[in-house]
Amino acid sequence: MPSTPDSQPRRQPQRTCIACRNTGDKRGLTRLIRTADGRVRVDPGSRLPGRGAYLCGQHQCWERALGRGDLLGRALRATLTPEDRDALLAGAPAASLPSEAAVESVPSTNELRQGERP
Repeated sequence: MPSTPDSQPRRQPQRTCIACRNTGDKRGLTRLIRTADGRVRVDPGSRLPGRGAYLCGQHQCWERALGRGDLLGRALRATLTPEDRDALLAGAPAASLPSEAAVESVPSTNELRQGERP
């Protein structure tokens, strides 16, 4: 029996994070654009015109893209001002910290007997 177009899930466009080079669904990455006046801003709906680049949700990727290597500036062919960098970093995802449950489940060195491994 031939499959109908409705029976197959729709494929999502794939994009690559400019910092870690991981590929994922377009909706799972954040698009940053260079506007006509040369400013750089986040495009939350991925609908604004302008040259775009994508970053994943890892705080390290945002720091790397906006850091000394200027990955974002090169990808967008733009010069980022210190104000642009500060504004983008302020809107970056928070660094992921281990959850309290994960931290509590790891025994302290006092709880381990000699020769045991966590």
